[in-house]
Amino acid sequence: MASGIGIGEHVWVTQGKTDHMAMYIGDIRKPDSDDSDDNDSDNDNVSEEKDEEEYVSIKWTTTNTIDYVPYSSVRLVMNGQRRRRIVPNHYMAVPAPPARAPLLLLPLPPPPPTTTTKIKMPPTKKRKSRLLRELEDHLGLPDPLSSSGSNDDDDNDSDSVSDSDIQPLHNDDYDDGSDDDSEMPPTASEEVEVERKKQESLRKRRKQAENRRNKRTPEQIIEDAIKKSIYAKETRMNRTPEQIEEENRRKSIYHKKARLNRTPKQITEENSKKSLYHKKARVNRTPEKIEKDVEYDHKKGIKRKTDRDRKRSMQATINDDITVPDWKAIHVGSRVGVFWEDDNCYYSGTVVLQNNDDDTGLPTSIFLVCYDDNTVDTEDMENQKFCFVEGDDTEKKVHQIMQSVFIPKDNDGSDKKHLHILMKQFTKYIVNNLGTYIMPIVPLNNGARSNHQSAQAIRIFFSLFTEAVNGNNNLERRSIYGPTAVLNTTGMSPDDFRVYSMTPLLKEITDLFTKIIKLKLGPQYTNLDFNFMEAKVLLGKDMFCDINGNILLNNNKQPLKSNSNKTIGPHNDINYDDNGKQDEKDTADGSHPIGTYNFGATRKLTFQWMMKNINKNKPIWEKVRMKNKDTVGKKKLVDDCRVFDMSDGSIMILDTLDESPLQINENSLYKTKHRSKFFENGVSIGFVFRRVRSTSLFHKDSHHWAWQDDKDYRECGMRSTTGVRSIKHKNYRTENKGGVEDVGLLALIKNVQDYVENYN
Repeated sequence: MASGIGIGEHVWVTQGKTDHMAMYIGDIRKPDSDDSDDNDSDNDNVSEEKDEEEYVSIKWTTTNTIDYVPYSSVRLVMNGQRRRRIVPNHYMAVPAPPARAPLLLLPLPPPPPTTTTKIKMPPTKKRKSRLLRELEDHLGLPDPLSSSGSNDDDDNDSDSVSDSDIQPLHNDDYDDGSDDDSEMPPTASEEVEVERKKQESLRKRRKQAENRRNKRTPEQIIEDAIKKSIYAKETRMNRTPEQIEEENRRKSIYHKKARLNRTPKQITEENSKKSLYHKKARVNRTPEKIEKDVEYDHKKGIKRKTDRDRKRSMQATINDDITVPDWKAIHVGSRVGVFWEDDNCYYSGTVVLQNNDDDTGLPTSIFLVCYDDNTVDTEDMENQKFCFVEGDDTEKKVHQIMQSVFIPKDNDGSDKKHLHILMKQFTKYIVNNLGTYIMPIVPLNNGARSNHQSAQAIRIFFSLFTEAVNGNNNLERRSIYGPTAVLNTTGMSPDDFRVYSMTPLLKEITDLFTKIIKLKLGPQYTNLDFNFMEAKVLLGKDMFCDINGNILLNNNKQPLKSNSNKTIGPHNDINYDDNGKQDEKDTADGSHPIGTYNFGATRKLTFQWMMKNINKNKPIWEKVRMKNKDTVGKKKLVDDCRVFDMSDGSIMILDTLDESPLQINENSLYKTKHRSKFFENGVSIGFVFRRVRSTSLFHKDSHHWAWQDDKDYRECGMRSTTGVRSIKHKNYRTENKGGVEDVGLLALIKNVQDYVENYN
């Protein structure tokens, strides 16, 4: 039984297994006999000892309707008390409620006074909230908790209360003056149930949010991204100086921890990304930026070294007796100490490069110095105070500095896109005539074979220069590249050596390729003039297989060698002696860079560092070996080299200085050799553009080399047509008269043509 409940207070009303919230009105009455059930009216003999249930008037907070409920099912709402969802003990003890009584229409109260007075609360057992006290004072209701008054008075007063005047009061406005012990704390099971419901609700909301995100249209996704970016930008712009300082402090702490916790593999990856980024930034420089960099390098006012760099450098104290030597005594590899006026000391380094005058070609006083603290600067030794440094204790391995430039594939500019389209057209021209480029060869001391069954690439030569021969309309003078080396390394017969004249399409490609390199590399490459192109065809393993993956068979039912045409051996395009002077018989122009454009699948281009100890009895070029950084606790050595991925559309500019021997001390010379390897499927063709200074005679229609009519190369041709190699050539031609009619070769050519036709 709920006792001591004031009018207007919130109560719990138990109905069934659930408590419902309502506002207590207090109209207590007993049910009429007419409203009782028929079963009760039939029991006339039942004694009236059983008390009839009293009903009270309440107003439901959810529906704002007034209703009568059993007085025993009403209890006062206490602070912190939860509604009960268990069957109360008194639920089964009370009889079924009678029919609902009609609602009472209460008259409207008088309007509230314009002024309010401070209400002084009488001393009661329970202290009511301020809103409840003002409501009772305004309606003129007596205090149900006071000693004066009776239930009849409460009933009479409640008749004057209208439904519109009784507003539900929140539980927060009620201030219970009783001790905290009077409140019913939730049980452990109830807390677990509440927490479970919270987690379930959270999972549902997350699932709904995910479904909404997945149902977004592309336009909605873009709109949301724009809103987020705008919000992030506004938030960043509205930061206070204190917030900015705090963010910077947290970032510095995070980056410091992340940097300290890096693995060796992560450090290697970051260094490679940085080097690639700086290389791309250098390659993508504008001509104006390149001119500024060149001007900056030639100035004396170079950036000062930091304190840490100065500590790492080998410093030499100033001696007034030191006489400045002549800069003409400096050569590449000299150990010098350059005086820095701001630091008042000498910094030691190694000279790695000497610039030549663009007009005269004579060496100048501008040197590239690699300091011992891993910094490289350009110094004008004619106007710079310097001295020679003795000893090799702080020797810098300058052979790791490359002058060649790698340009990865990008779609920047219409010229590159147009060049790729032209390259595909010319590649189709080559593969459609691939059968004419197949010929017998005798590589080194091996047996004779066709060049499509050799490990080396198929090589095709084109000349831009053509000149008619007086007195002979069948011959034509064209550029020629390395006939002696080509015949010796590939084992080609001089009768099969051919140089084709450039087609109009190839001439357009050459001009566009030259234009792109000039824009990328700047004014130092303004004198580019390519007059010779070599195509190197590399074939993947799948080209030697049919549609079922089986190896193709020749006319003799023998399988073709699927590992053929995949390598380009280590070599130098320019021949220099140990003093850096180009061989007079060399056909290529050593002062002109060499450009390579790759079409098709990716191949590996490797630059191998070579070293020669000139103090040995028989000095030879040997590979430079270095410790393997990935091997821990082992003294395993690997080749010191740099590898580039020549993907479709990538360009490599070979600077001939990388092939010129560089002497860094009195014992050793350094230079590079490059090689290529094809590991993937498909076709990879390298188009190598050169400037060639030698010419020879060729047949105008067949494009074969007329070495018998050229006195400069007659001896070279005679050496190749005599001896064991020539005998092998003749025997192979006699035994294999099928040539391009071989079924295996025809199927191979068809695979190559289909690959290029479908390549995007």
